[in-house]
Amino acid sequence: MSNETFAKLFIVHLRSGDTISAQFNPTEFRELFTVDYKNIEVSGLTFEPLEWDHTKSAKFSCELGFNAESAVGVTFGGSLSASTPSQAVALCRRFLIACNYPSEAGAASNDIAPSPLLIVWPGFMSVVVRQLSVEFGHREFSAFDGPSIFSAKLEWEAAPTRNVFYEDMLSHGTILNDSSGSMLI
Repeated sequence: MSNETFAKLFIVHLRSGDTISAQFNPTEFRELFTVDYKNIEVSGLTFEPLEWDHTKSAKFSCELGFNAESAVGVTFGGSLSASTPSQAVALCRRFLIACNYPSEAGAASNDIAPSPLLIVWPGFMSVVVRQLSVEFGHREFSAFDGPSIFSAKLEWEAAPTRNVFYEDMLSHGTILNDSSGSMLI
């Protein structure tokens, strides 16, 4: 077994440049790739052949944990900064909630969907997504600062900018860009 460890997962808001890194990497990361087929009715056949219709955008989910008592591992970029551990955890929570809403910059160009995010887990994956949901679980409440430990269950959907083919996924998977510099999925 290798002693190699993954660097921390981080999330970049592509409109603002704001960035947070995970305090702890997820212990589980789920990926869902699904295909839609159409049944073709052919007179005289006793079955309906399947025809590929499209591949749905990939979905990803994970759970990130945060601990206000030792928020040492959380780093920020862009306009985000916090000076205390409890501020850092509160800022992570606000950032993850805000990712469910469109940005003013996007609204000005009629892109009213939630802003695209770049999810990067170095050595594992990098993908542009839209956040579908965030669910928080709070535990161990402090008498003065609120919850000192919380988890965020996150669900994202890939936001592809072009068609993706078998050869693309076989060559690159969910890591890297294509030669034009755009994300594959």
